Amino acid sequence: MVSRTREKLIEVARQLFAYKGVENTTMSDIATASDKGRRTIYTYFKSKREIYEATIESDSDRLVGQLKAEVAKAESAPAKLERFLHYRLDLFDSPTPRPQRGVSFDSLLNLDFNRIDKVRRMAISKEKELLHEILNQGVADGSFDASQTRRFMPVLQFILQGVDLSIANHNFNQIDINAETYKNDIIEFIINSLVTNKNTEQ
Repeated sequence: MVSRTREKLIEVARQLFAYKGVENTTMSDIATASDKGRRTIYTYFKSKREIYEATIESDSDRLVGQLKAEVAKAESAPAKLERFLHYRLDLFDSPTPRPQRGVSFDSLLNLDFNRIDKVRRMAISKEKELLHEILNQGVADGSFDASQTRRFMPVLQFILQGVDLSIANHNFNQIDINAETYKNDIIEFIINSLVTNKNTEQ
């Protein structure tokens, strides 16, 4: 099928970009690794830049899809937000590849920070709709404080950017943060700042 060929080309390109870098990967490399001819590649993508952008779009769609599936396991707004935050904070803190995630994001951070930053930015943009749904549910059922919720989005983005940067720089010790507990500390602090009813689903 046409779509399967395109998806295969994107997956092969993703692997090559991660391990060789975008600049060191050629269309011929992608053709060879995918067992497709250059003519086939150019049927779907006009340039390496276009396939590069397609890998970013694909990665961000996959991340958000997995995030939605994780959030859907919970019922209450606080529990959904907790799952969202656990997944998001864990996303760039994995030193080894995970099933269904392809190349580890830690390797991408080390080899192509610009690329992973683009994936992150695109995913954040797509995450916002899901976050708004969670927050609106919490305000509507009275579990989240409305005034705190209005300030939540920009604060969260600053927190996530700071975490991503610390992971990329491996500087937790320098800034006196416990690498073992910071995720739970952040999640507990955020949820406690929003929740009005402490007897929520765990």
